[in-house]
Amino acid sequence: MVAATETAYTWTPGPDRDSAAGVERASGLLTQQYRAQLGATASGLAAVPAGVWARWASAHATITATAVITPDNHPSDTAQTRQRVVALTQKTNGTSEPERRSVLYVTASATPGGWRVSLIAPR
Repeated sequence: MVAATETAYTWTPGPDRDSAAGVERASGLLTQQYRAQLGATASGLAAVPAGVWARWASAHATITATAVITPDNHPSDTAQTRQRVVALTQKTNGTSEPERRSVLYVTASATPGGWRVSLIAPR
């Protein structure tokens, strides 16, 4: 969960067309079904206005995400799923902008290839 969310929410505006690029980099950590479900709407996981993205690109900024699984209550684990609350901090390197903080509800599912993230729901 931590690796998937950090990868999905770490960006390099300019080389990255939009925030969907982070989700694409995280694709190996996501279930195949979730990747297909996200499709072209992956940038919707993080609402970044086009003007902000353009400003970051002009400043050659990088956005680095740090994820921490919180001790918040969550549904009981099952043999097939784990659900957790993840606190996400994004640091904008190359600008004086403050850190961006958000909370994500994340579900991981057991697959034949191991545990993969099957849902990221920004709160």
